Amino acid sequence: VGEARNVLSENAVKLNINNIRLLKKIGLFASVLDGALKDAHPRVIQQAHSTLPLAVYAVYGGDRCKVDIDFILNYQGSLLSYMPDNPNASAEEAESKRVEREKSVYLDEYGFGKCDEFDVAIVDLIKKGYADEGSLGLLVEALEKKIKHDADIALLGQAWDLFHSSFGDNEEEVLDAFEQAISKALQYFTVNDLDFVASIYCDLGREDLINS
Repeated sequence: VGEARNVLSENAVKLNINNIRLLKKIGLFASVLDGALKDAHPRVIQQAHSTLPLAVYAVYGGDRCKVDIDFILNYQGSLLSYMPDNPNASAEEAESKRVEREKSVYLDEYGFGKCDEFDVAIVDLIKKGYADEGSLGLLVEALEKKIKHDADIALLGQAWDLFHSSFGDNEEEVLDAFEQAISKALQYFTVNDLDFVASIYCDLGREDLINS
């Protein structure tokens, strides 16, 4: 718990939160999360302690926070905000894009990549303002999904590790590892993940396996 509180403090400092009321709210919700996060993977705990102060700041910090909670809830990464501006855009559209880009930079600099179901559950708890059996149940359910998601997507990393560390004739073993990752975690692949995996199959002359 001590180490976790240190991480929370560091994140609060990173967000420039110095209001006592907000800091107390962060501490209060952190205590609520302690039970739900018991025995969770360190990466999951790290995510919770990153999302928590950001969400408290956005919900209760008013104009102090540079990003609103709705933007956080809908945030799926900064790629779209960094796309080239449309030269034919109206002044209103250009201003909207500028504001979106500023918010994206703020989240990127803080280290918030995108909002997933676990983040949503934490935000919902904070927006509600208190913890009850129902809200904690939803949080634990989202936590379990998060842990399963991380375990499933880790299969892709293991397949890449096998591929990169392999110098022998183990093509079938490598393909089996990728097949397992595809069967378990395809819905979590990014576009780049799909592209790189497809290129491996094509290089091995196994387009028939990846086309379907």
